[in-house]
Amino acid sequence: MLPPLLISLPTGLTIGGVQVWAARLTSELAARGHTTALLLHPEESAPLDIPLHPALQVFRLPSHPISDIPHPTFAPLRASRGDLSPYLPTYRHAITTLNQQTQQPVICIPQHLGDSAGLFAALTRDIPDQFRIAGWCQLDSPYDLRVLDFYSPVIAHIAAVSDHLEHTLRARIPHARIWNIPNATPIDASNPPRPRLNTARPRLLYLGRLDRDIKRVLALPTLSRTLTQLGLRHTLTIIGNGPARDDLARACAGLDTIILRDAATPGEVPALLDDHDIFILPSRAEGLSLALLEALSRGCVPFITHTESGAAQVINSSNGVLVPTPTTADEHAAGEDLARAIAANLHRLPHLSRAAIASITSSRYTLAAQADAAEAFLRAAASEPPLIWPQDRNPSFTAPSPHGSGCTPPDAEHHLRALLDSLAHRTLLIHGVGNHTTELLHIYQEHAHHIAAFTDDNPAAHNTTLLNRPVIAPLDAHTTGATDVIISSWLHQGAIHARRATYEAQGLAVHRIYDNIASVL
Repeated sequence: MLPPLLISLPTGLTIGGVQVWAARLTSELAARGHTTALLLHPEESAPLDIPLHPALQVFRLPSHPISDIPHPTFAPLRASRGDLSPYLPTYRHAITTLNQQTQQPVICIPQHLGDSAGLFAALTRDIPDQFRIAGWCQLDSPYDLRVLDFYSPVIAHIAAVSDHLEHTLRARIPHARIWNIPNATPIDASNPPRPRLNTARPRLLYLGRLDRDIKRVLALPTLSRTLTQLGLRHTLTIIGNGPARDDLARACAGLDTIILRDAATPGEVPALLDDHDIFILPSRAEGLSLALLEALSRGCVPFITHTESGAAQVINSSNGVLVPTPTTADEHAAGEDLARAIAANLHRLPHLSRAAIASITSSRYTLAAQADAAEAFLRAAASEPPLIWPQDRNPSFTAPSPHGSGCTPPDAEHHLRALLDSLAHRTLLIHGVGNHTTELLHIYQEHAHHIAAFTDDNPAAHNTTLLNRPVIAPLDAHTTGATDVIISSWLHQGAIHARRATYEAQGLAVHRIYDNIASVL
């Protein structure tokens, strides 16, 4: 019997690649007769409309009535500020239930948020024999890698979804066994031959989260404008939701070549891919994009910008086009590069489409192959002895301690105070209102008299306040009278600093807190 699998989704079963992966893998294993479950927090956005296998078990917060479990009003886990206690009873109940059903250790795989792993880590002190924690690394991002670093004392097995992530994790967490289990797509053996492609007026498709930082979606209107300037008739359909939606809508205003739609359900995706000729992905970072794999399987030719992870192992010169845009390039440059690549390769679309289908349908990127590898992974993880979180360390990812937190190094206060003291006679902006800033808010409070505002790339944070100061967009920095910007991040400091031109063009100097210490990343 296969050990039971429990995947936690702390933002709920919402629209996104990780959620689709979790639903498909657990359902595929359930169809094989294995015990699988999802542990779902309340949905923070639109729920994912995806069929789940009837045998797949679902645990939810708040949980179904259990006599010895209180029923608090659950705040989103990202707002827990290190207090994991309200969520622990449901996590414990899910583990105990699956363990009792199978008499085997439950393999628990946290996703998205560090504190999801923290909940499992905390329970290793109470019920260590009932479960094991395993990692499944989906994205080549500083945050995802830091989560695995932070919880490596209780994780012996980690699955990486790409070759690059496998190599990165082997070097970074040498004591863990790293598995290479790529993302996958279902293959429909009855799928009819792809309709003829439209090379005279190609139909382009972007399908995914609308995000400026990672997905670089404002490259899309630039792409369309550049194609028009090159004399190439086309349409571009953009499907998705996310924090950059309003910015994207404004950038697309007046472009009759672009259709902007809400996110699609997984069941709608195959038909959308069949109705388009070219799949666009302008991301700075990916793990191994599910949407990319689905596009290949349907013969919708991928044109994607270079990322460190995932793309190059799937895309070659015969089944798509990998555009060598640097990950540090801005959205405008990415859009122009993609447009030129499309214009140069338009005549090759029929050949590329046929090769795309052939490259994916009989490969390790099928859902069946992924489930086979997952079975071996789960058995190996269950064979490990219990690992217990150290008693002298807080298991929360977001709770500061002498060891630092997941988002701040141990000497963060010292470095921030030194920088703030050196800028004592300047007017400051603080870039970032995430965990790093909130964990160090007491330090910023000491210097609030010369902080004009906070800035953040996420539009959802705009028009709010912090320390009674407004949170604004980086492009509005010049309106505050500030002279200097502090990048309030440890994990993402390098990426933010690489985009400092936004501030320097407005006459502000940009400062890193951790210039003089070695990065753990």
